[in-house]
Amino acid sequence: MAGLTLQADQLLHCASFSPHSRTCHLLAIGGTSKLVVKSCILVESELQQSSLLDALEFADVAQVDTGFTTQAISWSAATTHEQDSYRLVLCVLSGDRKIWTLSIDPHNTEQKVLEGCVGTVNSLACHPTTEGLMASTGDDQTCQVWDLGTGQVGTTFRLTSSGVAVCWSPFEATQLMVAEKNGRIRFYDLCTNTPVMSLATSVPPLIDAHWSPSNSLMVGCVASGRWYLWDTSKSSLPSESKFAHTNPVTKFRWCPHTEQAFATLSCSGEVKVHDTRHHRTPLTYNTKVSYDVCWHPKLPLLIIPGDHCVHVWQVTI
Repeated sequence: MAGLTLQADQLLHCASFSPHSRTCHLLAIGGTSKLVVKSCILVESELQQSSLLDALEFADVAQVDTGFTTQAISWSAATTHEQDSYRLVLCVLSGDRKIWTLSIDPHNTEQKVLEGCVGTVNSLACHPTTEGLMASTGDDQTCQVWDLGTGQVGTTFRLTSSGVAVCWSPFEATQLMVAEKNGRIRFYDLCTNTPVMSLATSVPPLIDAHWSPSNSLMVGCVASGRWYLWDTSKSSLPSESKFAHTNPVTKFRWCPHTEQAFATLSCSGEVKVHDTRHHRTPLTYNTKVSYDVCWHPKLPLLIIPGDHCVHVWQVTI
């Protein structure tokens, strides 16, 4: 197990690799007052003589002085990047829980708040293929699907408690998942605007949930200090559940390469990677401060933003 550290000039709150195949080398990092975008390139000629981490080259692409703390980041499918020409399009969640859209190119940065957004937003997700489509959920007990071109809400789903996480289906363009604080996870179809399936944990509050990018049948969440896994082809009841950390758990993220591994983060900054196939923990790492974790879409890399630094770990599953 190996890791490296990238220094930063601010306390970092979140990080996100672009999930899109053409721009999956782009990493956005949000902090107390800036959003930084870096490229992460694997130099394959160096890989023959060194480790994966030693063969990585990180370079600054863009930096935006947002004027607010960035709490969450989601990449739009409109993003492009070719050498010195780029257009970076992201939706971000600010410290006061408002949604902002950022459009960044080499000559200009356009930063706008969604005026129609009311209440406290807890999670947001850009559509994986459709430009200008984004979903959000929060304490107003709704999940809203936005047209970013007009800044208007197109569809609203009513929930039974605060929404804590929203994800689009990795394979079905019209389906999304919404996790609620009361422990319920619902799946909606935008064609019919109706729920198609629901899951539930036995003990709320549910803190975070994620839909596996590699297997649409697998769903995971953290609630009351435990992680829960579902194989939705078999049952609406969890297929597996275990205590994750001594302290409360704040994040759950599937590895994008396999449904047999995921990462969890506790409020104390402890990060664990869980391998369900071999029932082991290939990575346990304690940070002084950490609020987020994210995976590289193609490489076995886990990113942990922290106190004035970014931790990069190679994880072997």
